[in-house]
Amino acid sequence: MNVTDLIDARNNQLTTDPFAQAVVFEFLAGPVALQRAISWFEDEQTPAERDRFVGEIRFAVLSR
Repeated sequence: MNVTDLIDARNNQLTTDPFAQAVVFEFLAGPVALQRAISWFEDEQTPAERDRFVGEIRFAVLSR
């Protein structure tokens, strides 16, 4: 079995299982809510700005 078939099978499982759909939605809603709260949208940033942002978040979390 190739990787594409495995990915398609997993995608079909996630889209037909209502619980899995809810979990995926909740997972994706978190980062979107964070980006909205801080007015920082990943799609509008350069790779360097994204890297800096991730570094700042890691520093903030590890500095606790």
